[in-house]
Amino acid sequence: MLNNPFSRSPNDSSEFHMDSEDFRILLDQISNAAILIQLSEKRVIAVNYQYTQLTGFGTDELYHAGLERVLVDVEPEKIKDGNALQWSLIRKNKNPIQTLVNASFVNQNDQLVLLIIQEIEDKETRPESLAMRMLEGLLKINETFSDISLETLTQKITQTGRNVFLSKTCTFYMLESERDQALKIQGEDKLFPQSLPAIEMNRLGQIDFWEPGKRVLSEIHRAGRLNNLMSIITLPVTVNNDTSGLLVLAWENMRPGEDWLLLLQIYAEWANILFKNQQIQEIVGAKNAVLGLENDQYAQYYENAGDSAILINKENIIIDINQNSAQLLKYTPIELLNQKAAVIFENSELADKLAQEDLSEQAFNLNPTVIYDREGSRKPVFYKIVPLERKGAGRRLLILKDATIQVEAEQKIQQYENKAALGEVIADFAHEVRNPIHSFVSGLQIMKKKADPQDPALETINQMMDDCFRINDLMESVLSYSRQKVENFKDINVELLIRRIFSSMNTKFTRANVSAMVTCKTEMRNVYADQRSLEQVFINIITNAYDAIKPEGGVISVQIAPNETDERFLDVSISDTGPGIPPEIQEKIFEPFVTGKPKGTGLGLAITKRMVEAHKGLIELETYPGGTIFKVILPTQEISGE
Repeated sequence: MLNNPFSRSPNDSSEFHMDSEDFRILLDQISNAAILIQLSEKRVIAVNYQYTQLTGFGTDELYHAGLERVLVDVEPEKIKDGNALQWSLIRKNKNPIQTLVNASFVNQNDQLVLLIIQEIEDKETRPESLAMRMLEGLLKINETFSDISLETLTQKITQTGRNVFLSKTCTFYMLESERDQALKIQGEDKLFPQSLPAIEMNRLGQIDFWEPGKRVLSEIHRAGRLNNLMSIITLPVTVNNDTSGLLVLAWENMRPGEDWLLLLQIYAEWANILFKNQQIQEIVGAKNAVLGLENDQYAQYYENAGDSAILINKENIIIDINQNSAQLLKYTPIELLNQKAAVIFENSELADKLAQEDLSEQAFNLNPTVIYDREGSRKPVFYKIVPLERKGAGRRLLILKDATIQVEAEQKIQQYENKAALGEVIADFAHEVRNPIHSFVSGLQIMKKKADPQDPALETINQMMDDCFRINDLMESVLSYSRQKVENFKDINVELLIRRIFSSMNTKFTRANVSAMVTCKTEMRNVYADQRSLEQVFINIITNAYDAIKPEGGVISVQIAPNETDERFLDVSISDTGPGIPPEIQEKIFEPFVTGKPKGTGLGLAITKRMVEAHKGLIELETYPGGTIFKVILPTQEISGE
């Protein structure tokens, strides 16, 4: 092609006669966009094909048109031969573009000037600049990618799209499988609709470029035409298996170059990878949260469990313990950690069990095993050894359960069983002893009748008879304690029962200067009890009160009142003005054979307590110098359970 077909001729230009079509044919030989103008009249003479391609104007549209139809900010007076000036080139239905205009005078007389136009390439729009900005955007997102939400990630991707491709806007739509519309998730502009039909998402399933003049196929294209946008590119992305997305880039006064296509594809794929990674991160984060919660729960259980837990590695070294372990063994944690288990549990079968190299199954004991704490004290324990990892890894969890309470309970049960068996033997013994005693008494009575009143043996006979009576009373108490029965329950008026007891003992009270009184502070006077047993309870307590005040006289007082804590029970308090119960026997007063009386059997209050408890009641003692109070708490109705 000719660079300049209008080179100056030394001859007069009037020798040539050419019309605008001739000029156009010559201008087409120039590779760049070119126009021929008549500067004096500031009008266009001809344009070439490259110019019509660049601006969209036809040849006829510009014929004899003014310069203002070609260049926005043209200043004709600055057009000089050989000048190169930057002016904005007008395009049809598009925004102007910046160009470099080179002026060459074809004919000075007619002021014919050839303007060769070159589009100024913006450094910011070069592919290498776009690629650099894209990498910078990716690095920024990667720096903050951890714990990022889908909304935040979408915002960063669209912001990066605007920055990289210098677009007016970057909008993101998301379509979930169960919906029939894609919603705009990110995009502050109001150019595009808030939602798109699902069918349009399928229609825009590949990278799509739209500019004015092209066919409108979607709401996106329609919005571009209404808002006079120069170009729109849509990029499909995949958020996850059930969700698809669409990135929309739009420009007002710029048209992306063909060399942007690869970068746009990379941008879409990059967004696709980020969305998938975000989904993976959410899944992993959720799993980690669950694992973290479980780990916290297990840690809390491990630390606060009632049992002692000791973690041991393959070399039998203690690598972790919970708080109970240190308390059970009476070591400080620092003394147990990193110690050989064989040293801590020496002289115990645990040392041999833990020394077994291949312990792939749980080991435990059915009977308590004795270990020794730091002070050398015996500790009965149940143990369980649990392998924590696959065979050969060697880590094991030793769980120790303090069996002290169970061992003591078993010992007490054995004691109770022994006592029960002994009680049965004693009861049989008492029953058998009573018959010979009766024979002794009968014989002594015969001997007493036959003896002379002055016989010194009478004193011995009387003493022997007293001893027999005392042994008989003791045997009766033993039989009563071992064979008592409480079975005929019914409503008993406790006030009438006590008044009847007082009446039967009135003569004895009068002789010993003892006063008796009953006070009732409630309308409820009935208790649910066995009358014979309840009568024995109150006789035992009142008799003890009488014995305590008999030497000097005094007052026995009974008060009947509702229980303060449970309306189902009635309180019967029996008090006396005696010297009180000695401190050394107060705590054992209800145990068998404990008594403060010189000739007492020590079974009366033990029998009383057992009978009260058989009624599912309670007996309490309050004593002080100058008086004693026994409070008997009895149910007013049948009570189930303990």
